Amino acid sequence: MSQDVITYKQTIVNILTQEQVDLVYSEENYKYIIKFLRQGPRTVKELVEDFEKSGVSKSDKSIYRYLKELIENGFVAKAGKRITSKGADELLSETIYIRTAKIFLKRYLGHEKKKLPEKEMQLFNEIVQELLEQKFGTKLTSSAVGELINKLTIENNRLIIDIFENANKKTLEKLGKLNWDLIDSLIEYVGWLALVLDTDIVKEIEECCSK
Repeated sequence: MSQDVITYKQTIVNILTQEQVDLVYSEENYKYIIKFLRQGPRTVKELVEDFEKSGVSKSDKSIYRYLKELIENGFVAKAGKRITSKGADELLSETIYIRTAKIFLKRYLGHEKKKLPEKEMQLFNEIVQELLEQKFGTKLTSSAVGELINKLTIENNRLIIDIFENANKKTLEKLGKLNWDLIDSLIEYVGWLALVLDTDIVKEIEECCSK
């Protein structure tokens, strides 16, 4: 008979920095660990078994090394202990590990935007401006385009965080069944659809054009 003693409080949403995203993509085994821990708190032994079920053989030593890196970079935490009764007077205590958050938001919600040279950013805004004018005939300035994009992106980010923090347990469990890249796409679509539903986009563009 086993009982988990959880001492770590998992958050719903954790927004990743670009460095964290780069770390996960640098090592496929990190993504495996993060995926396995969607099932809930797990011991090293269980993680070894999870790898084996996926057709990959990993030693305890390798798992500990992956966990150490993921803990140091804010993906995983020691959740507490699993206490197993082996007999009348014998108890086995094992450390269990957990994701720091149910949902990791990345790429579209980075706190640390990559700083582009001013000239390159200006060119970026000019291209957006020209493409929109050529399609819709809307008169925009490149500076107004930059301001509008920044404003809508901030609102997009706010909506995504609010949506996932208020999601019910059943929906979050469904989300946990998706692979990493599909979750990334889902977050993008949900964010922009929510923005369209929550924001008067036409009004925002009109205000942008009047400046």
